[in-house]
Amino acid sequence: MTQITELDNFRPADNTGVAVSTKSMLQCAIECADNLACESLSYHSVQGNCLLNHFLFGKDSPGLSGEDGWKTYSQARGLMTDCLALLQTGTTQSGVYNVSVTGTDTTSVWCDMDTDNGGWTVFQRRIDGATDFFRGWAEYRDGFGNVNHEFWLGLENLHAFTSAGDTELRVDMEDFANNTAYAQYNKFAIGDAATNYRLNISGFSGNAGNSLDRHNGYIFRTHDNDTTGCSVLYQSAWWYENCHESNLNGLYLSGNTSIYAKGITWETWKGYYYSLKNTKMMIRSLT
Repeated sequence: MTQITELDNFRPADNTGVAVSTKSMLQCAIECADNLACESLSYHSVQGNCLLNHFLFGKDSPGLSGEDGWKTYSQARGLMTDCLALLQTGTTQSGVYNVSVTGTDTTSVWCDMDTDNGGWTVFQRRIDGATDFFRGWAEYRDGFGNVNHEFWLGLENLHAFTSAGDTELRVDMEDFANNTAYAQYNKFAIGDAATNYRLNISGFSGNAGNSLDRHNGYIFRTHDNDTTGCSVLYQSAWWYENCHESNLNGLYLSGNTSIYAKGITWETWKGYYYSLKNTKMMIRSLT
């Protein structure tokens, strides 16, 4: 028997649920059942409002807000393994979803359903410098930031996703003149903790140049786990050896700069004296 959690006078606080037009609670439930991205629903019996939510909620969930007239219903259900699996079941809206690459633990991820036919699981995003990326080993291992804004999903998650099957990588970049470029790799894998999350890439394509190739085979380093000194010198964390040709976790420096190679750099596109405005690193299963 499926266990249903009923929460009286609560609805999602951030209004991220998909609003659909229904005439009854039953119709709302049917809409949720027909949408594999729907993990819970909220219904207002007086107004007739129906929200299909991407998250499971419990009574202590921080994402809930008290509001009279609403009821939120949540049930355990199978979770998709990644954003491509969501896309293949009919979910086409970019946004935050819960996925479970292991089948047990869940992870909130940003799914890009628009770029290059969609299905991308985003694991790094830089937008405006609101989040400090000069962090230590534990935070890069486990992840940090706000998945709705700037974040790093975590090396353990990256290893889990890329260990589940063949994976491709896409890196989207934008400068402060709104020019864009990308680099794509048809093979991307991250080793486990015992390898210090070693990078394995090949199969480059794109118009940004191949600034990640130099880092192939390198281990991940942070300022508190680095024998090269690169992390401290460039105030970042990356797959370093003899320092870098790309440094997308670098300082947010807003375009042209006199500071050598400490910004958000992709040398083959903008050189070492330019710090990018936006970056997005994302993966997609090939199997």
